[in-house]
Amino acid sequence: MGLMAESIIKPLSGSVMERVANYRNKAEELRVILEDLLVHDLRQTLRRIATEYDTMARTLARMHDESR
Repeated sequence: MGLMAESIIKPLSGSVMERVANYRNKAEELRVILEDLLVHDLRQTLRRIATEYDTMARTLARMHDESR
């Protein structure tokens, strides 16, 4: 696995809100990379992963808010 792939899927540590921010940042990083990609299938895969990071961030933030 390449260095970029390892950094994308590496589990995050830190507080809940730090992890939420990290997931959101990773989603945005993937979208920036998408702008330069010409391979349609790869763009679609990275777009799906970015969406999953957004979903994880929303879910984690909601769970954190509900636990207060």
